[in-house]
Amino acid sequence: MTKKELIKFVADSTEHTVKDTTEIVDTFIDYIKNSLVQHEDVVIRDFGKFTTKLRDARTARNSQTGEIIEVPAKYALTFKPTSTLKAEINE
Repeated sequence: MTKKELIKFVADSTEHTVKDTTEIVDTFIDYIKNSLVQHEDVVIRDFGKFTTKLRDARTARNSQTGEIIEVPAKYALTFKPTSTLKAEINE
């Protein structure tokens, strides 16, 4: 599903205009994005939990050249679905 398809689905389901729905969806996405940038968890009941996790710095090897490189520490985005969502997917 693309963002455009999501907007159309929500607009059709709620009888709002596409323009209003676009603003609502954009605001929702911005809120989630800003929370994650600040390393705050985002929990959506019956859906899942978005978190950021710090990955430690490490050394790695370039498989093409064999060169040892230092990979800096960085944050990774993780998503953990609820057991309810997992059950629905596996039905």
